[in-house]
Amino acid sequence: TTTESWGGDERVAIKIVEVHSIGAGGGSLAWIDSLGLLRVGPQSAGAVPGPACYGRGGDLPTVTDASVLLGYIPTDYFLGGEIVLDAERSRRAIRKVAEPLKMNESQAAQAIFNIINSLMADQVIELSTKRGYDVRDFALIVGGGAGAVHGAHIAEQLGIPDVVIPKYSALYSAFGMFAMDVGREYAQSYMVRADKLDLQRLAGLYHALAEQAGADLRESHAEASELVLARTAQMRYAGQFHEIEIPLPGELKSPEDVQAVLNTFHARHKELYTFDLPQRAIEFRTFSLRATVIRKRDLGIVPLARGHEDAGAALKRTRRCLFGKEWIDTPCYDGARLLAGNVVPGPAIIEEEATTVVIPEKFVCTVDKSGSYLLKRR
Repeated sequence: TTTESWGGDERVAIKIVEVHSIGAGGGSLAWIDSLGLLRVGPQSAGAVPGPACYGRGGDLPTVTDASVLLGYIPTDYFLGGEIVLDAERSRRAIRKVAEPLKMNESQAAQAIFNIINSLMADQVIELSTKRGYDVRDFALIVGGGAGAVHGAHIAEQLGIPDVVIPKYSALYSAFGMFAMDVGREYAQSYMVRADKLDLQRLAGLYHALAEQAGADLRESHAEASELVLARTAQMRYAGQFHEIEIPLPGELKSPEDVQAVLNTFHARHKELYTFDLPQRAIEFRTFSLRATVIRKRDLGIVPLARGHEDAGAALKRTRRCLFGKEWIDTPCYDGARLLAGNVVPGPAIIEEEATTVVIPEKFVCTVDKSGSYLLKRR
């Protein structure tokens, strides 16, 4: 979460979930700018009319149309076969940018695919380096229907060694909303310098917030017999602009407890802004309480049966796909028939009802017991 958010030129002065979006997706449109350069997005065909291959009236080239022409997405098993994709419509749409660029349709499709991957890779670098992280130390987790199509290519550009494609990656947000614990956050302004903080008043403030949280959540959630409470404070250096959220212990009972919080603030400020001001006074601005209902229920996730490394029993067919500069007869596997422990070396395709996993040549995919796909660079 963050309080440092902007909508255009306006600062959004509330606490929100920090989501960074670049407008890149399967419906992103490919177009040629005034300099004659190929661009992708942020304009989108949306769900309606959608990509040209949907056959719903769209006739402009999109990222999905490019993936169809490259052979990555099956035309007969999109959404488990609910939608039959029209590759010829994709070809006609891609031709609109291919001809001005003096490319054939396959070359233009690959250019579109590479551009959208580069856009996403650039944003990953920007977000990570701002925080001082090296992306090569992490795994890339992908979500969304097209995430598994692009994930390994993005990881390859960034030098990320591992890609995790969760079992429900195509429905990642919806599954998260269903599976997550629920709760509410309450806040109360109490602007005071640290050396003037009244611990008794603070205890009363949090007691009132906890009472309100208990009443609200037990009214809306019958299972709210067990609440987990977490306390935080918005703090800043006196006379400064930037506020930082710092976790608080269960209770602040002594000056030593307060000093521990101040030490955490100094360290966090230095981590975020490269400096701290230990001699400057610190102000508390707002105290918050997050109340979470622990939901005790079985999500019904059944582990996969154990299999051998050889995934041949799940082989569905081969399809010509363009990897690099070569068209390759690529093995396509039925995701529903894969077992835990199966290993699928790239280049390969795994067809799921709600997504398609593209495994480039430099990656090997292992199926884990949850049904997730773990791609590792060779």
